[in-house]
Amino acid sequence: MQFICDLTELSNLDCREFTFADGKRQAAGFVVNRAEKTVAYRNECPHTGAPLNWQENQFLDLSKTEIQCTLHGARFRIADGICVHGPCLGQALKKIDTFKVKNRLYAAGPKPITDQDEEPVRGKGP
Repeated sequence: MQFICDLTELSNLDCREFTFADGKRQAAGFVVNRAEKTVAYRNECPHTGAPLNWQENQFLDLSKTEIQCTLHGARFRIADGICVHGPCLGQALKKIDTFKVKNRLYAAGPKPITDQDEEPVRGKGP
């Protein structure tokens, strides 16, 4: 398990980036808080593997109703990560299992990456 964030720091429709252990590598993820329900996904577009956000913690479209990839404009439903518009229509973001302990959110899985492990995974280009 790995600590992601304190949920009291996330308002409705706020997002938070984090890194997590994926085997012996570090991977990027993000969490969306929507109506006090949280969902977490890998920060990579299923179309290209590129990071979805263009600024820190910014993953939603202007209307804050969908997750948007800044590379090609693909849009994904917040609830299940399914692409509803764009080049990866019907594909889905990879969900990250999470759990809550009091007001703290954790990613399920292996222990956190240490400084001696590999560098963060970067998205692939177009």
